[in-house]
Amino acid sequence: MVLLINELFYSIQGEGLSTGIPTTFIRTTGCNLRCSWCDTSYAYEEGEKMTVDQILNTVKEIRETHGHDDVCLTGGEPLEQQEAAELILRLLSDGYVITLETNGTKSLASLFQHLHEYSLGKKRDTIENESSTPEESTGNDSEDPQGSPSFLDMKDRLHVSLDIKCPSSGESQMMNLMNLNILTKGDQLKFVVRDEEDLDFAFSLLLANPVFCTTIIQPVIPKIEVQGAGTTNGPVFQSQRIRTLVERFLANRPKGLDIRFMLQQHKMIWGDQRGV
Repeated sequence: MVLLINELFYSIQGEGLSTGIPTTFIRTTGCNLRCSWCDTSYAYEEGEKMTVDQILNTVKEIRETHGHDDVCLTGGEPLEQQEAAELILRLLSDGYVITLETNGTKSLASLFQHLHEYSLGKKRDTIENESSTPEESTGNDSEDPQGSPSFLDMKDRLHVSLDIKCPSSGESQMMNLMNLNILTKGDQLKFVVRDEEDLDFAFSLLLANPVFCTTIIQPVIPKIEVQGAGTTNGPVFQSQRIRTLVERFLANRPKGLDIRFMLQQHKMIWGDQRGV
């Protein structure tokens, strides 16, 4: 099995509930959206073919060097490549904790069904070029007939970070809102907002579609440039627009919902540098 990989690197998680955690990032190539503010457009087409085994070996080398189990599968849109399901299952089987960053268009229900079937051996020919036989079935769908863990046994180590695109992205009509019913406590729902209209859109959608996970409001960060070549002053961080959004967030945030306003830490540290 081969995937097209844009980049694979080790850094800290810069956004969401796992901010600050040392993480191995696997960025896949390809995306079915063209958001107006996209900060990873370089992943639309750029990439290198890697087998699942090659990816796993690289991730293992990073884990052995740095001693961590967190992996972020991101893009682009990882679920644009069917082979991503196998990669997820293999990573789970190797004991990793995975954050799957997905853009809100792909069916999570279908993904979980595929992962469950793969882990039970019903699609073993896809993973190991073997087919399960009737004799291997135990009649219990929560157990792997060959003795290895099923997806249901490992699912608590797969955390979904689901985007819902707001109007400023130009792609809000592409969202699969059925995914909201799949999210559980260990997942997170994210709205990237550019302006007050986006923020109001997010609040309205949440009031109409309550979820059982934390919601993150993340402002679009304009292109950040480092102050003065050779200086150590760090990235220029323009805060007035973000301050305005925070104030509106505080004034209008729906009561009783777990909604947090969070920035992208990696951009505050490195600006728009890739591979961090």
